[in-house]
Amino acid sequence: MDFSLDDEQTALRDAVRGLLKGFDNEQRRAATSEDPGFSEAQWGRLAEMGLLGLPYSEDDGGMGAGPVELAVVAEELGRVNAPEPYVDTVVLAGGLVAALGTPEQKAEVLGAISAGEKVVAAALLEPGSRWDLAGEGVVEQDGRLSGVKEPVVAGGRADLLVVSARTDAGPALFLVTPGEGVEVSSYRTYDGGRAARVTLDGAPATRLGDGSVDTMAALERVVAAAKIAYCHEALGLMESALRLTTDYLTTRKQFGMTLNRFQALTFRAADMYTSLELSRSIVTWATMVLADHGSTPQQVSDGARRAKLQVSKAGRHVGQEAIQLHGGIGMTAEYAVGHMTSRLTAIDHLLGDGREQTAHLVTTLTDHDVVEPVG
Repeated sequence: MDFSLDDEQTALRDAVRGLLKGFDNEQRRAATSEDPGFSEAQWGRLAEMGLLGLPYSEDDGGMGAGPVELAVVAEELGRVNAPEPYVDTVVLAGGLVAALGTPEQKAEVLGAISAGEKVVAAALLEPGSRWDLAGEGVVEQDGRLSGVKEPVVAGGRADLLVVSARTDAGPALFLVTPGEGVEVSSYRTYDGGRAARVTLDGAPATRLGDGSVDTMAALERVVAAAKIAYCHEALGLMESALRLTTDYLTTRKQFGMTLNRFQALTFRAADMYTSLELSRSIVTWATMVLADHGSTPQQVSDGARRAKLQVSKAGRHVGQEAIQLHGGIGMTAEYAVGHMTSRLTAIDHLLGDGREQTAHLVTTLTDHDVVEPVG
């Protein structure tokens, strides 16, 4: 099969690459040194190019693009390690509104995201619950929510929260505007970004959707799409880390010769390349499964989990080897590979790390037919 980008997708990639041209580690450090942990100006430029509304229908103010186009953007953002919460807002939080919202909610919220007027954050996880998305700790009563959500990525900057909660009829999602009954405590994350602890105490909430769509089914599909988008961001990060490493090996000299003349170091760089390409193959496959409207929810979920498991392994391998092969300079804040490794580590833990994906995949082993030997 041909997995190469078509002309429109290539043009999109080149346009995003042109927008991000010149963004370097110094600019990233400056953007993450103060709240909200990313550049508001860069966020506005992403909106001007139409990237914030890429996956939403044209009726909702978007571009009507699919998972492949989202993958292109996420990978380019990862390539320069841009700190903007693109996947968090556009794919995850916005995706939930697109999947469950009423026409009025979608037009209002998705239009605001597309225009760069609102940052929307998904408040799904709770302290002590690891990556359980059911929202058992936050309770809805008479249109108000009480409980705690943490971590909420970009929650300190969010103009609107999409909150999972328990109701008498089962799990549901709600729209909550920070303000009355909402306490947001923002903090710096491991990779330099921002997350928040959101405490809800009788916070006014509007139910997302009219109840006609299965909340958990929609949530699982949107989360799978976000996992795949995070994986594409990781591909961009790993590709840049490998490029920086090979450039260093071909220019840095020891004992009168460049480091790439030492066979052991060349083999280690080759292993990094293998990890990257294995990841690219399975992430591309998972993206195609997501884009295929004939895929079952189980196939989409399993594809996302397999992709994230591979990226978990490869991200750790590529990131750590990049630092090791750079020697002391790889540990400095002024050099990019350490920041890339930090972001790869953060991506591993977003929506479930490698061990979490393995635990779920193990439970599905008996769901598949046994291949009988021929003859």
